Amino acid sequence: MGISANMFGSSRPDYMKDINVGKWIGGQMKEMTPAKGKKLFMGGNVLQIGGEFLFQDGQVVWGHRMKNMRGHADMDVIKRILEIEG
Repeated sequence: MGISANMFGSSRPDYMKDINVGKWIGGQMKEMTPAKGKKLFMGGNVLQIGGEFLFQDGQVVWGHRMKNMRGHADMDVIKRILEIEG
């Protein structure tokens, strides 16, 4: 599976609106640079995407599957699910 433009989504999500793209890319590259004695990509397959899941008593009670690499649930959705103000 190769990298495609669709993997990144068509627009920047709200949680990335105030992030400087150049600094973000630099940080991602730094994370991908192996430290001495450590493997590259310690977090797993960078092309594999996940999401957010809320568990209660060992059961999934809410889930959001990412459709692309920037497809996390927005914070307003998470706050609403967790009944957090602000």
